Amino acid sequence: MNINIEDFAARTATLFGNHHAHHFTSSPRTTIQKPHTMSSNIFKNEYYGHDSGGHEFTALGNSDQMPIKTLKVWTINGEGDHEIIKAIKIIWQNNEQQTFGNPTEQAKYGYTFEEDETIQHMSVFAGDWVDSLWFQTKKTPGTKLGGSGGVEHKQNVQNGVFVGLWGRCGSDIDALGSIFLKNSGKAQTRDACKSATNQESYRTRASDYTHDNIIFKASHGTDNTAQSIQDHQAQMSQVIDNISAPLKGPHTTGNKK
Repeated sequence: MNINIEDFAARTATLFGNHHAHHFTSSPRTTIQKPHTMSSNIFKNEYYGHDSGGHEFTALGNSDQMPIKTLKVWTINGEGDHEIIKAIKIIWQNNEQQTFGNPTEQAKYGYTFEEDETIQHMSVFAGDWVDSLWFQTKKTPGTKLGGSGGVEHKQNVQNGVFVGLWGRCGSDIDALGSIFLKNSGKAQTRDACKSATNQESYRTRASDYTHDNIIFKASHGTDNTAQSIQDHQAQMSQVIDNISAPLKGPHTTGNKK
């Protein structure tokens, strides 16, 4: 049987999904292409600052429900000698990281969240530029990353799990807003997010292995294509169930505030 490998790859990708990755540029204007559509559990606050500068960005982890672990902030003195945010580095709980703006030397401000630490209040202080990001948790009375100017714009923190930022940036941060998990009936804890990410990682690896195996057999004429797809789908489902089972456990529910 003659098989068009490119067509076959496209059809199997429909069955098993594509494995994407973030793409970065080395220019001062960091550009990131999201590999997936945001889930319905994500709440984006409006961003504030200079709404026509730079380009729009959205900073979320590969799993858009992964909480932020560390924030690092660089600042410069803007007009009137006001301290404004120049760059932000975000590190998630799975150690994935992204940087926006053009950082120089050492970060002036930073904060690392504990795994059970959620946000109670958050504000973006901004005018024509972003001056600072302020937040309060049960473990800190108030932390400000940035300068002392700007107008306060309170953020809706939903269930308190801080997962990302979005706004506009070029060589500096032009505008900024926060992203949280929605306040739903079943609040997703940081441990639940990590478990979900681990399961997705195993699922991706199992899917990639099965997809590659089918392509190899089809290209070498060693298997019946249709039957191969069905057989490997069944095998993949069994592998995923076996791998995921130890990861599943009781998930804490309720609003952690």
